[in-house]
Parts: sequence; structure tokens; C-alpha cells
Amino acid sequence: MRIPDRLIYDYFLLATDIPAGELSAIKLELADPATNRARSSAASRRCSSRFTTPPADAAGAENEFNRMFREKESPEEIQEAALSAPGGHIGIIQLLCDSMLVPSKERGAEDDRAGCGERRRSQITDQHASINITAGVVVRVGKRDSGASGRRKSGIIHCNTPLSRGDETLYVPGKMFFTKGVGRHKDYLQSFELALRDAKIEKCNLVTVSSIYPPGCKRISTEEGLKSLQPGQITFCVMARNATNEPNRLVAASIGVATPSDTSQYGYLSEHHPYGETDEKAGEYAEDLAATMLATTLGVEFDSGIAWDEREKLYKMSGKIVKSFNVTQSAEGHKDGIWTTVVACAILLP
Repeated sequence: MRIPDRLIYDYFLLATDIPAGELSAIKLELADPATNRARSSAASRRCSSRFTTPPADAAGAENEFNRMFREKESPEEIQEAALSAPGGHIGIIQLLCDSMLVPSKERGAEDDRAGCGERRRSQITDQHASINITAGVVVRVGKRDSGASGRRKSGIIHCNTPLSRGDETLYVPGKMFFTKGVGRHKDYLQSFELALRDAKIEKCNLVTVSSIYPPGCKRISTEEGLKSLQPGQITFCVMARNATNEPNRLVAASIGVATPSDTSQYGYLSEHHPYGETDEKAGEYAEDLAATMLATTLGVEFDSGIAWDEREKLYKMSGKIVKSFNVTQSAEGHKDGIWTTVVACAILLP
């Protein structure tokens, strides 16, 4: 609560037990600009101490007030909100609504145009602004208006993504790496485990997903990606997997990738797991699958009957598909008839 200067003397008179003689001196001090602020603070402390238990809470309230309104710092206790933010980014209007700082998107846009949104001491006036809340951000909103109260509802809140809090909400991957491996063992399941070890992802709880390359997702090296994994981590992946226990039979597992030139659009990944195909043939087929799916999405015209080499040139000449590649693992079945398993994986990271 803020007491107008013209009412401070009345508060001293009505809400404190100060003797009449002392009140006269206070009235003179309030009229002097040099002592007005100190006397106003004293009035607040004295009035607050009558309605707080213990009285020391009044001093704490004053310190908190000074932190927020004079020193422009954040309060010591801030409400927290865990928001769904694909890729860690969220529009400022959506943030204000989801954190319940404003009652509607219309009101949020109105406040934002007035410069009410604030994060890390930066004022936001663009209602289309996108905020990165992966590491957490403090947002303050509120401004004066011409209403009867003279002040619009304001608030301050600490926002972050549920992922950073260890919640179970899903995310849009921002990074991706690729790995592959082969394993051999007399037991089928153990051969799969050894293939995962060869790919260096056996320590993860793998969850396979379908094949969309997220917008703006960055490909990183296998070495860099493996550093991000922890034992037991729930890890999303696109996986191609194949196995045989027939001696000398050729098996392959391949991931094909096609990405658009417009990084705000999504691309495609494909899984191919053939028998009797070499690395090169299996990889080309998987790459063809991904590029063709992306081409149909982007409206690129092509003849499905022509060879992949020709269609690859056509796709890239269109200017809409910037890159395609494959990651492939092949192997021959063990001569003694034990299980041979091959895997190729795209690992999706936040």
C-alpha cells in the first residue's frame, strides 16, 4: 500500500499514539521536501507495526518495498510457473496468459504495447516477441491506468520450462546426433544390447518416435551428443533396426534425413531395414524416402519413376530442400548362426 503525501499527517494522527506536541513538529517536517521522505518512511513503519506480528515484520515489509520500487530489484519470494515452451521459447502474450499475469490475450497485447512486460530489466513493447525461458526468467507486468483505483493489476513471476524442473512434459528437440552399431550373440536380445553398446547408447532408456526433423534443430557430432546423455535417461530416438541368425545373410539398418532450406519448416527422417542390401544401396533408399516425403510436403514436382540421383538433383535445384544424407550400418550374419543385430539411430536432445 502506498500512502499519498497529503494523507501522511492524517495517518500519524489517527493510526498512531504520538503525543499532540510531537505531531505538530511532524507536520512541519512533512511540509519540508528535505525531510518529507524520511518522515513518510517513519509513518509507514509506525503504522505497519500496529498491524503486524511480530513488529519486526514492518521493517521487513519496508525493506521489500524499497527493493522492488526504489532499487528496482526482484522480490525475495516470487511465484513460479512452469510453462510449456517448445524449444524453450514462448511468445510474450502466451507467457502472460499461461502464467495468469493477464486475464486474456487481448489484455496481454494491450499491456505489452504499453511496455509492461519486463525481463532481466529489458522492457518489451513488441507483442510478437519470443522469450527464451529455458534457464528461467523473471517477468513483471503492470502499469497505471485511468481507472478508479489509478492502478492496473500488476504481478511478477518466475517462469521456466517444465523440462528444466524435471517434469514429464514433452519438448521440441533443439539438437540431434546420429550413431550406429552392430552386435553378435547367441541370444537375440543380447545381440541387440551389444549393438547399442557399439553405438554407445546402451545406458539410456530409449523411446522410439516417428520421423520428423524438428524446425531449427541443429545437428551435432556424435562425440558432443554422447556427452549430453546420462545413465538411465529417457532418450527419444528414431531407430532403424534389423537382425538375422542366418549365416552370411546381409542385413542393414539405415536412417535417411532430408532438411528444408527454410529452417522454420520441419524436415523428415526415414527408417529402412532391408535384407541383402549393401551400405550404399540401403543408405540411398533411406535418403530417397526422406527426401521424397519432404518434397511432397513442400510441393516440389517430380517424376517418381526416375532414378534417385536425378531426383536428388531436382530436389536441390528447387531451392526448397537444402540437404539430404543417410547413416547406415550393415553386417553379414555370423558364420556359426548366432544372432547379428544392426542399429542406426537419430538421437533427439532438448
